[in-house]
Amino acid sequence: MNSEIKGILQVFCAAVIWSVSGVILKSLDVSLAWLLSVRCLCGGIFLSPFLLKTKIAPYKTLFWTGIAMAIFLLSFSVTTRISGSAMAVSMQYAAPMYVLGFGFIKYRKIDRSKFLIFILIAIGVFLNIWDGMKSANITGILLGIVIGLVFLAYSYGMQNIRQGALLGIVSLLNFICAAFFLLLLPFDFLPMPKTPSDFLVIAVSGLLLSGISYALYGAGIRKIKLETAMIIALAEPILNPLWVYLKMGIRPSLLTVIGLGFILMGTVVDVAVSFFKKNRLNVQENA
Repeated sequence: MNSEIKGILQVFCAAVIWSVSGVILKSLDVSLAWLLSVRCLCGGIFLSPFLLKTKIAPYKTLFWTGIAMAIFLLSFSVTTRISGSAMAVSMQYAAPMYVLGFGFIKYRKIDRSKFLIFILIAIGVFLNIWDGMKSANITGILLGIVIGLVFLAYSYGMQNIRQGALLGIVSLLNFICAAFFLLLLPFDFLPMPKTPSDFLVIAVSGLLLSGISYALYGAGIRKIKLETAMIIALAEPILNPLWVYLKMGIRPSLLTVIGLGFILMGTVVDVAVSFFKKNRLNVQENA
């Protein structure tokens, strides 16, 4: 198995694991500070033996990547609870639009090959925002935008932490997140986990969602391009609302589903354009 195929499979497996997060968030009656702090702590402890393997660097990038991961987890969790998992995951994958927008602001020009991508994703984001406005859920809209931005920041950060065992890196990221959420715990203390089964579910989700899945994603995006990883990870927004609907009967709104469809189309076109350019460049070099 070559490196690229292995990276694709790792990102896909991470997305499948992530897709169960909506069900967990909807089924547990505990505060997000409790849920995320215990979850990240369990994930960090589970992977902590790998911290002794090799030195991790650069620490500055590691720290800011951990903060981006913490803000992403918090924004995603709040949006899932107040607006639904479909809106949260669709806004997460609006990240390519933010990249294109930043490029326009920085270079004052639009890449024509990217214009259709920007329009498709922008339509999807607008539909999600419009759907949120119907319920006057301004918080969900703003957090939805934050989700896409910090997920992109986390992905770039993971690509730039090159020194150190990957599982050790993910362990430290989880400890950074756990510290972040423990600081929030006094402000979001109730309801707290009440039964051993609550702690068990949070602990298992920590091992899977905060440990294994982020390790797989981190390994995968080191082997493939970020835009390729984004399209493969779209397994999550397809499966996440499906699990929530099958488990809890919570159906996403039609506008959110249509918005997700436009974002999916935009990301597919983005990867297709990048693939076409790469092949054309290879042909020109071999000519």
